[in-house]
Amino acid sequence: MQLPTLNLCQQAFILSHEANYLGNANESGLPFALAFELAEHLNKAVFPNLGGKWSLAWGPVVYAPLGVPANAMYVAANPDRSAYFVAIAGTNFNALLSDVILEDNCVIGAIPWAQAFPSLGGCNGPSGFDTPHISQGTQLGVNTLLNMVDNLTQKSLVDFLCSVGSSSSKTLIFTGHSLGGALAPTLALALATSKGTRFSTTNWGQVHVLPTAGPTPGDENFSKLFQQVFPPVSLGLAQDYFAWNQNIWNSLDAVPHAWVTSMISEIPSLYPAPWVTGTTGVPPQPMPSGLQKQLEGATMSSLLFGINALSPFTMLPNIQVKGTFNEQYPITGNDSDALSAAFMAQVGYQHVDAYAKFFSVHEQVTSVAQEGIRQRSAGMMAAIKRMAEKPKRRAAVEDMIQRLDKKVRNAG
Repeated sequence: MQLPTLNLCQQAFILSHEANYLGNANESGLPFALAFELAEHLNKAVFPNLGGKWSLAWGPVVYAPLGVPANAMYVAANPDRSAYFVAIAGTNFNALLSDVILEDNCVIGAIPWAQAFPSLGGCNGPSGFDTPHISQGTQLGVNTLLNMVDNLTQKSLVDFLCSVGSSSSKTLIFTGHSLGGALAPTLALALATSKGTRFSTTNWGQVHVLPTAGPTPGDENFSKLFQQVFPPVSLGLAQDYFAWNQNIWNSLDAVPHAWVTSMISEIPSLYPAPWVTGTTGVPPQPMPSGLQKQLEGATMSSLLFGINALSPFTMLPNIQVKGTFNEQYPITGNDSDALSAAFMAQVGYQHVDAYAKFFSVHEQVTSVAQEGIRQRSAGMMAAIKRMAEKPKRRAAVEDMIQRLDKKVRNAG
């Protein structure tokens, strides 16, 4: 069978997608054993579908607290080694057992950019605007990636990238899907602005970022800094979402709606559902309480981040792709649990399968990696739901929101 000719964007998407292979792992294991399992998957099930002799240049490396795979990253090289792909899995929130990490430190903490990554000797700030902030969860994930060491070479990612010989004619691409779509641009920007490493984007011919389906990692100043360092680039193809340095997202995908407050409020009406006015011709019924709590938790987290950062979450430069509702997953019925499950099934399709079709690689990606992405996302949704269920925190946030609202009305 003749393999299709894939452009760099398609190759990057496949590689980032497959980084999530271990997300559905049912058994725990030692990090090096999990890394070997991911390497076997890439060598046997992924690289042959890309055409030519692809190879692992660094990694995979797996962070597995208590033996459960949480983060994963590897660098793949194309056959002539003219392009290197840093592929990053989404954080597996099911693997981070501490309530502090899951609930307190996931989003609400705002970290100043210059202080976020000590191993890089700090990062340079922007010129012309205030200090950027990222969420504490994003900081945690990127620091985990920076601390990874390849079992074979005993090199960190930074050491490896600085060791690539004659890289001035080579292309370097950072890519991640879902929560990896927040980590990839943040990692790339951290390296590009680092003070204490030999890494420099000028040592490469081109450095690009392809985040897909990513939730928002930081505030407006972070978005500005990212665009300053990585300006949007188009491949000039008919599909405008074949592009670099912009978060590519499906308009019907709930995950990229996090963590911008106004976008979170759009999630209940993304799909035809019994609680959406006018979709059935009958008075709407209440949204299932579980979904309502998830949305409340996401909104509270977003507002708290904005208070701590002194500015709200702001999306990275992005390209929205118009999604299509999948009629195979209708949201119907009267049972609350069934409605919640149906809603999440549609979310799962829009967050996973739809992207493979956007990039025309649905025959190249593996179903195991797709399920891994779903499991990682489910863990994140469960975490923000638990935040909304914390009575003391919920009351404190509601009081803070009321005081802010009063201030705004008094100022007007």
